[in-house]
Amino acid sequence: MKKSPDLPSPAKKTTDIAKIAPEKDLEAPGAENLDKVREILFGMKMRDYDHRISSLESNLRKEISSNAAEMEKRIDSLENYFKKEINTLSDKIQAEQNQRDQAVKELNQRLNEIDKRILSLDDKLIQANRNNHEEILEQSKTLRKEMKDYHDELCHSLTDSSNELNNKKADCSYLASLFSEMAMRLNNELDLNFDLK
Repeated sequence: MKKSPDLPSPAKKTTDIAKIAPEKDLEAPGAENLDKVREILFGMKMRDYDHRISSLESNLRKEISSNAAEMEKRIDSLENYFKKEINTLSDKIQAEQNQRDQAVKELNQRLNEIDKRILSLDDKLIQANRNNHEEILEQSKTLRKEMKDYHDELCHSLTDSSNELNNKKADCSYLASLFSEMAMRLNNELDLNFDLK
């Protein structure tokens, strides 16, 4: 930015005018003369100052316009950069969301399959329990029948054994009486033999 030239202060202007034209001379000719005097004394400088001020204003406008254009370019560049970054992040987020959705779908499918397997296993276990229960009932009936048959057979065998023992006991008693009688006879015979001698 160009440096503005040093402009004389209003106090300095008044002092210069006072030095060149005393107050009584300025007041005397009237307003019209005063303007002429001013034009003669300061016209050139004032035009030069006006020209410089216009030039400075023009340069300042150009610089402001240039800075505004540069700022607009930078803002556009930043906007484009942010748009690209936002689009990239949006794409990444969308891709991650799609992956998560796919993972959730696969997980739900697996869970559904596991649920079906569990239900199938439950049905199989229920059926197996029914079959086992029926088989156990059948086996218990068979065992009861076998135990009853075995019990009846044992009872029959015990009855037969008891009858046989009773018969044997009777035979033993008979044999004992028989032996006893034989012993008595033998004793009697022996006694008779001893008497005969």
